[in-house]
Amino acid sequence: MKNVLISTAMLLLSLSIFSCEKPNELTPDGGAISAVDAYQSAPNEATTAMQVGGTTPKRKPPISTSSWKYVHTATVPFLKGLKLTSPFSIVDEHAGDISWGSGFGCYNAINTESMHYANAGIQDVSTLTKEYLDTLKFYIKGGASWAPAGSTFWTNHIPVGTVLVYKTPGGKYILVQVKNTDTLVLDIYHENVHIQY
Repeated sequence: MKNVLISTAMLLLSLSIFSCEKPNELTPDGGAISAVDAYQSAPNEATTAMQVGGTTPKRKPPISTSSWKYVHTATVPFLKGLKLTSPFSIVDEHAGDISWGSGFGCYNAINTESMHYANAGIQDVSTLTKEYLDTLKFYIKGGASWAPAGSTFWTNHIPVGTVLVYKTPGGKYILVQVKNTDTLVLDIYHENVHIQY
């Protein structure tokens, strides 16, 4: 019996020593604040963004930049057409995106068949920006014409180095740079979009 009393006393003493409650706080049934209320009323060092329902700080939106990716060099025979997207096939004259044939004047032209086009003149492809291309005047039909050196009646609109800009129905640009006009050789560049965060 003596052991039971000592054990009970030790148990009560242990409970009072190791109690989670602070002695100066009242118990919940005695009108004191609950543990949840105490936590919520304590100073919180977390930022507003870390709390439930908080907003994240303003960040700059991602920036989309374009560069030009070389994709193909094509040799286009006279009175043939060319697809400006993969597989860059040579097709019948009016079946491609562009064609090499008779223009509106006395000489040959790179005619547009399915896209709007603009002539950017002799340019370095790597320096062209979408903002600049947006300022160009695009045509629905026709094409940039060729004329031999010394022609007195017709201007050569596609000397070597000329960049022709084609706009797809989806609004993307395709650049075609003239490499040779004796036999028509063209370098094709597609838009290469990069997202910068």
